[in-house]
Amino acid sequence: MSRTERDRSGNTKIDGEMPYLGEDGVVKGLYGLADLYVERPGIVSKVKNDKRKTILKAQNLIMGDTIDGWLVKCKLLEKDMTHANVNDVEDYLFNYAER
Repeated sequence: MSRTERDRSGNTKIDGEMPYLGEDGVVKGLYGLADLYVERPGIVSKVKNDKRKTILKAQNLIMGDTIDGWLVKCKLLEKDMTHANVNDVEDYLFNYAER
């Protein structure tokens, strides 16, 4: 089971439900049902690398397109940049790709 795996209600499976204050005034449902979990090295790096690859793929799509294509992409992103400088349009798309 992954450390961040969640059930249908959004609670982490390994830790249990979110803490809440019961009717008797006692905190219930505390995190910490798991005393031990195995950290899998490389998972965090894999997630970061996948994100970097996605950003690079988006940037390559931007670079391979024409200026008219850039303007269409901006309109699809609800940003009208028909009268903007080409460098501003490119900068906007690269910043959007990084987000």
